[in-house]
Amino acid sequence: MRASLRHAAVVLVALVSVLGIAVPAGATPPPAPTAPSAPAVEPTPSGDPATDGSVAPAAPAATEPAAAPTPTSGPPAQAPSPSPTSAAPTSPAPTTDAPAADAPAQPEVRRSPSVWMTTDATSVRYGRTMAAHGRVLAAGVPVADAPVRIVARSTHTGRWSLLGTVSTRSDGRFRLDVKPLEGARIKAEIVVSATLDAASSASRTVMVQPGLYGVQPAGSAPAVLGAEQVVVGSVYAQLAGRRVKLEALESGSWRTLVQAYVQRDGRFALRYTSGSADVRALRVVMPSGAGTVTAVSSTTSITTWAKGEQLGFSGAPCFGVRALLDSGCDARAGGLIAPTTDPERLRPQTGGAYSRECWQSDKEALVPVCTLGSSRADALRVAFIGDSHAAGYANSMRAEFTHWNWSVDAYLGVSCRWERVPLGHGCSDRYRQLSAAVLSGEYDAIVYTGVRHPFVDQPDEAAAVRDRYLAAWQPVLDAGIPLVVLGDFPYLPSGGVRCVTESAGAAPFDCAVPQSVGHRGWDPILDAAALAPEVRVVDVTRYYCADGTCPLIVGNAVVYRDQHHITGTYLATVSSKIMWELRRALR
Repeated sequence: MRASLRHAAVVLVALVSVLGIAVPAGATPPPAPTAPSAPAVEPTPSGDPATDGSVAPAAPAATEPAAAPTPTSGPPAQAPSPSPTSAAPTSPAPTTDAPAADAPAQPEVRRSPSVWMTTDATSVRYGRTMAAHGRVLAAGVPVADAPVRIVARSTHTGRWSLLGTVSTRSDGRFRLDVKPLEGARIKAEIVVSATLDAASSASRTVMVQPGLYGVQPAGSAPAVLGAEQVVVGSVYAQLAGRRVKLEALESGSWRTLVQAYVQRDGRFALRYTSGSADVRALRVVMPSGAGTVTAVSSTTSITTWAKGEQLGFSGAPCFGVRALLDSGCDARAGGLIAPTTDPERLRPQTGGAYSRECWQSDKEALVPVCTLGSSRADALRVAFIGDSHAAGYANSMRAEFTHWNWSVDAYLGVSCRWERVPLGHGCSDRYRQLSAAVLSGEYDAIVYTGVRHPFVDQPDEAAAVRDRYLAAWQPVLDAGIPLVVLGDFPYLPSGGVRCVTESAGAAPFDCAVPQSVGHRGWDPILDAAALAPEVRVVDVTRYYCADGTCPLIVGNAVVYRDQHHITGTYLATVSSKIMWELRRALR
């Protein structure tokens, strides 16, 4: 009996072993083995493949590597034969309160990638972007979601900088727009990670060229001997402090005229005095340096004039008053400043208005009679009377008088104006000379202009001048002779012209006074005309001011030569406009 029991126990143990029955509850299974942790790898800094610290020569754009082919046909792989143990049927494990053991952690597979990269250009304008693109493979298989860094090593300083990061697509390709700010060797790299070894592409040399923007004057431009020429433009503000040069094409070769440095806002102004009629063109050059190559602007062709008045009379578009009247003229600063900004040379720029035969510089003496314009028998006979302001107009209008068949007798002198004054007054002799002339019956019309009264604290004096004008004009009006008066132009504040003569660079182009300042005080001529309806009035404001502002340089022409006298250069551009106004007033 005992022998039978022992035999049954042996058979039962054998069955348990063969059938794989679980250990009874309460038994503790041995702990599962754990995989050893991989040692941490320190990331390696990015670096150029060159080991001697120098910049390796640029490699030609490499051909993109092809991914390994994926098999698409052939016999299916054979499954391994099951072992007898794995093939034996199993019984479900009894439920216990003990937690199930975790499956063993599978270590991630590390790959050694290869990186290929190129750029869509080998040079780029400063501040513009270019594309860096390439592909990442590992054993010929595309690597997706790989973090790629685009880095650049300055050819100027040798320092590395990060241009940007991008992840690869499912096909292993990547593309990133980058903005290099200096010449550099650019490459793509992958920093070591848990799944990828570090890798980098070959580097590619990229040159950066500064962009010269808004260079003025452009295309073609006039120059005047002895006048200043200002060439303006801009670059990116990051290039502040860089040197720029203005070069002139003369006798077939380029020579440097002047140099300057880029301002903090990226703008520059190159200013010189024109001294040669042989200059045919100008260009701006920013020399190479600080990781950028040389930049050269387009050339501007130059036509040189001997005098500003010649240019003014030529009808050049957008020069002088034409720029104020034509909305199509470019109002940007730059180009010619004529006749000059030199204060010693500016004041005498009268255009020849005060020749002895046509001007009286003695305050009380009789004025000479100067005949201008047409000599034809059927010419319109006109007396042109006034002070230094009238002299400027009359002199600049000589050709207009001839063209429109006007025979003009000019009565021009300093100080004493056409006002009725009593006997014994210092101006009485001149008044009587003018009064006799206008009532002689020799003239078909009378034109008068003179300086305004800018003193706001002298209203009584301004009113007295107004009344004396009316008294002098009344006999002419009573005789039925047409009288046309020109209102005066703006009167600058004291020292106003110094903005033009003392400002550097392109700053003179911004010089201006408010119209309210230029017209301060009174204009006794217009005040008198307002009381005499028969007087025909010409308002010249539109030829000197716009939108409430009176610029001191209009269309590259300096308007004032002192506080209240106009340059001959600007008058040359205004003369035809004033003639048109006079003819219209006499219709």
